Amino acid sequence: QSSVGEMAIILKIFMFCWFAFQVKCSYEEELQGSRRRFYKYLGFSMGFWAINVPVTVILAFFLNPWTRYKVVTGVDMTARFCGLCLLSQLFCGPLSPITALNTFRPGHVSDAGFNHLSDGTDRNFGSLEG
Repeated sequence: QSSVGEMAIILKIFMFCWFAFQVKCSYEEELQGSRRRFYKYLGFSMGFWAINVPVTVILAFFLNPWTRYKVVTGVDMTARFCGLCLLSQLFCGPLSPITALNTFRPGHVSDAGFNHLSDGTDRNFGSLEG
């Protein structure tokens, strides 16, 4: 209800618009069907989560002061819990683009040859030829 609160809402809406634009761009550039589906669900679920703040603020204007804290806190905590569940399901569930092929796991790294320079010398030990 103050100017700082109004600026926070405007910033939240701006962040949502930026995020939605980035997800839309990623969705349009992605060629793989499973990743396109991931971006579609990510956009809808995070859009639903982000719209929670303005809705909660509007809800707070219509509540009596003695019930406002409990209702707003309850709605906020429920929305946060649902948002985190959505993120967990997206990134750990069947739609996740994270696979064993695109993650780094220590102990499963093979020498990719980055220590060898094009002139035949080894970056760490000098000449390879003896």
